[in-house]
Amino acid sequence: MAKTGPKPRLAIERFEEKYIPEPNSGCWIWLAQVNNMTRGVFGFRTVKGVNCRPGLAHRFSYEHYREPIPAGLVLDHLCRNSLCVNPFHLEAVTQMENLHRGIGPELKKIAARLRTHCIHGHDLNIVGFSLHPGSESKACNECGRIRARKWGRNQRGKQRNQATI
Repeated sequence: MAKTGPKPRLAIERFEEKYIPEPNSGCWIWLAQVNNMTRGVFGFRTVKGVNCRPGLAHRFSYEHYREPIPAGLVLDHLCRNSLCVNPFHLEAVTQMENLHRGIGPELKKIAARLRTHCIHGHDLNIVGFSLHPGSESKACNECGRIRARKWGRNQRGKQRNQATI
């Protein structure tokens, strides 16, 4: 007689044990394993129910409760809580859209590349710009010229003051 173990549980049963709903925000906070990006990690069954494959908990939630994630799209946490697995706080968007909505160093690099005007309103396509190495931020050439003129005036004033002493 073959020894049988406990009956395998459905992925959704295991999933629902690993989060708690937060009453104020409506977020479903993931309590189990997280990766280094503070995203919930969840092993869900394959179609045959034999093997577990690890995946991201919020992706499992979205695909189970809503619809499959379209090819080429990623999920954006509309609530800005990376531990939230509430499928109605997630939206399938392009990677570029997700970066535009987010906050972090990648967004800053992309924003710098897409910027057309400096903070003083100079059109970078007309006055030109230079790229700072490593940071990919644009420096306005006109603002640089204005700074250089002010620095030069400042230096000449210092020389006059030293000559009179």
